[in-house]
Amino acid sequence: MPKNSDPLPSLDELSSKIDEAERARKPTPDEGPSSGSAGRVAIELVSGVVVGFLIGFWADKWLNTKPIFLIICILLGFAGGFWNIYRMSQGIPRNAPKRAKKSRTPKGSEKL
Repeated sequence: MPKNSDPLPSLDELSSKIDEAERARKPTPDEGPSSGSAGRVAIELVSGVVVGFLIGFWADKWLNTKPIFLIICILLGFAGGFWNIYRMSQGIPRNAPKRAKKSRTPKGSEKL
């Protein structure tokens, strides 16, 4: 039997190569949007419009007006959907507290 001059790779070398291959195959969350976030964007936009449609339709029926509340509520739902998409893209949670505004008193006008 002929001898192979190359030594067999160690288990540590093999496991490090496997780890490198798995990292190369799996995208990290910091690399960009995934299909899950694309689905969430679509759901945010569609749900805002659908809720606006339902509220506007009900308000028009209740007040016996034709399309005015329907149009207004659909536009508000569309704007709300885009606002949610903006907050999602900026990483702002839904229940984030508002930042306190700094007082705008000029320097030197504080009471001593």
